Amino acid sequence: MVLNGPMSQESVIEHLCPLCGSDTFAPYRGRPAGRCAGCGAHERARLLGLVIKRALPEPTGAPVIHFAPEQAITNLLQARYGLAYQAADFTPESYAWLSVRKIDLSDPHAYLEPESVQGLVHSHVLEHVPADLTRVIQCMNAAIQPGGFHLFCVPFFTRFYREDLNELPLQVREEMYGQFDHVRSFGTEDFEHRVLSLFKDFERADIPVSADDLSQAAVPLQAVRKLTSHSAFLFRKRTAAAPTAS
Repeated sequence: MVLNGPMSQESVIEHLCPLCGSDTFAPYRGRPAGRCAGCGAHERARLLGLVIKRALPEPTGAPVIHFAPEQAITNLLQARYGLAYQAADFTPESYAWLSVRKIDLSDPHAYLEPESVQGLVHSHVLEHVPADLTRVIQCMNAAIQPGGFHLFCVPFFTRFYREDLNELPLQVREEMYGQFDHVRSFGTEDFEHRVLSLFKDFERADIPVSADDLSQAAVPLQAVRKLTSHSAFLFRKRTAAAPTAS
């Protein structure tokens, strides 16, 4: 990732949530400003908000699908993409505040036609999907139109990728993968090979933020310097090259 702009370590900047504008933050799991008191957004959602505002393309009219929708991100995507915005989840009935389309990412082909959407957005979703990760990501990417985008976050719990799709006690899953309903853990040492290499028809985009932007949003600098559970990944699908004149 590329960090744009000056990296002043001395400037003191008032926190401001890029999703709701709140200047009040609360501790969360030992992190002093882990949660926005206004909208509840954690660091990863606040970084996604900055990316959505600054780096996502203008709407084309094709669907933009947001998996496991968080309300603050939903508000931002709806404002940007209007009726093209679609929320999706494996259990849509669990969302009383939003109309949600059912999509089971363990079988994306059954729900997403090739080159049928402008973009996909999801945060801490892939670790829950009980299916072959390579096939899942390839199917998701196939659904994106040329010029479209794929924006996502995943948690990192181990140095190397591991997964188990078999039935395991919930306590064992929590110990192995960080949460009882996770089927895999992403590794900081092999993420490039195991996940990012699957984006063969895409170009990885820079995350357009400065150190001051991150400080204001109460997002750790490490989110763009290293692989962390707050880090965001943005890919744009290449368009077909124009034929050369003979």
